[in-house]
Formats: sequence, structure tokens, C-alpha cells
Amino acid sequence: AGPRTVGLHTTIGDTDHRLEQPLADGTNEVEWTVTVERPELWWPRALGTPTMHDLSVAVELPAEGGEVSDLRRLRTGLRQIRMRNWIASVNGERLFLKGSNQGPTRMALGEASGAELEHDVDLALDAGLDLLRIHAHVSRPELYDAADDKGLLLWQDLPLQWGYARSVRRQAVRQAAAAVELLGHHPSIAVWCGHNEPMSIQNDPEMWGDPKQLRRMAAKALAAQQLPTWNKTVLDRSVRRSLERADGTRPVIAHSGVLPHPPRLDGTDSHLYFGWYHGHERDLPGFLARLPRL
Repeated sequence: AGPRTVGLHTTIGDTDHRLEQPLADGTNEVEWTVTVERPELWWPRALGTPTMHDLSVAVELPAEGGEVSDLRRLRTGLRQIRMRNWIASVNGERLFLKGSNQGPTRMALGEASGAELEHDVDLALDAGLDLLRIHAHVSRPELYDAADDKGLLLWQDLPLQWGYARSVRRQAVRQAAAAVELLGHHPSIAVWCGHNEPMSIQNDPEMWGDPKQLRRMAAKALAAQQLPTWNKTVLDRSVRRSLERADGTRPVIAHSGVLPHPPRLDGTDSHLYFGWYHGHERDLPGFLARLPRL
């Protein structure tokens, strides 16, 4: 609309903030800081009350008597999430996270009702969980709203699982930033994760009855874990950088299910399927005693 000065009017809770901002012709990107003195914080249910605040941002036109040109409203919570050596803290208080994977509420997610999505949050809280991992998909708004209101933390995956062709990188980077723009105001989201199990390994149900094929698949899986690959080394680093640029307030994990590997041996979370694909869950302590890095 041409160069002009606008007023940026922000309200959050009882805090009222105004800023006069000159704009140039064309697209303008503006950042500003609103300080909320002694805010009521959002807490996960295990630590306190998940207090939410109404936030609005209005673009006002002083030359037209303060007419509102555009307005956006949303609800958010004020809190700080940190994770060090896989130990999480919220607002400076450590929390031992008990969680579960969360698949889509329905296979056709768009057909799920708001009540069904909210019920998944209730089931997690009734089970004494602190966190749901939104596994390899982006869920519906009703689930995030319910998690915000009820104090359930979320680990948010991007919809990336297993192996991809090199042509996907630009789209994956774009979608990572878009996910932050879509979901970043939800205080329940505690962690971003770029890619689940970034290994290109054929998982044919028929091989589970053939020990030779199983051994071959296990060898391929180990090689994919330990050696550099395009998915793990290039794609996932690009996605992580995109998430970190878009959101500097949350922990970002490049990928999940990657064991410690050269050159830094940092790894991520370990997907140890004792009692699921093989063995028994009682085998886990002995395995970890032999490989404490896991």
C-alpha cells in the first residue's frame, strides 16, 4: 500500500504494548519484544497449573484514526523448556518424563472428532504420563489445544520416517519452518524432532520367519546406524538447522532412533525393541550394562 507508519498493538493477559513502526513499500518483516512482568507461568500437570493467556496483535493505521488494518488472536502459555543430557526441565524445575508414542487418532485423521482427539490426551494423563510423542505426523488443532489446556507435554515429530530420495531436502526444510509457524505458539510442544529412524531398510513381514534374512537385515541396519548416509548426515542436518532458525526456544533433535556413531558418538534416543521385535523386556538391563553408552 506504499510507505507509511503503523501502530503495532500487542496484548497478552493484562499487558498492553504499543509500538509505532515505519514501513517501506512492499513486504516488511518486523520483530519486537513484549515484556510481561511476573507472568503466571504455564506448567505441565505434574509440576503445577497450565495457565494460558489470550494474545492479540493488531496493525493500526494512525492516519485513519487508529483503524485496525489486520488482527490476529491466539492462546499461548509462558514457560521455558530446556533439555541437557536428555534431562528435561520446565521453568527451571527438572522433570523425569514418562511418555508414550502417539499415532494418528484415526487412520483418516481428518475424520476424527474433536472429542476423540481430546480423549487421547485424557487417556495419557489418566495413565500418569507427562508426554506424548506425536509420532511421524502432525495432528489436528484439537489435540494441541487439549494438551495446552490440560498440561500434557508433546514431542513433535515432522512427518519424516525411514529413507528418502535426495530431491526431498528442499521441501523438508520448507515444511520444518512451516511446522514451527503453525504450531509454535503451543506451550505443550516441548521438543522438535526432524526425522524418525532415517534408515533405508526394507522391512518385509515375510522375513520375520527366516533367520538368515533377519540377520542380513540386522547387519544392514547396523551399517546404516554407524556409517554416514545421505538421510542421516545431510537431510537431517538441514532439517535441524531449519527448525533451530525458526525456533530458538525449544530443544531440537535431528533424528530419533540413531545409536551413538562416529565421529562424535553423540547419538539420539535409542530404539531398543526388547519384547517387541525380539527377546523380552527383561533382557534390556543386561544389554545396557554391556553397552552403557546407550
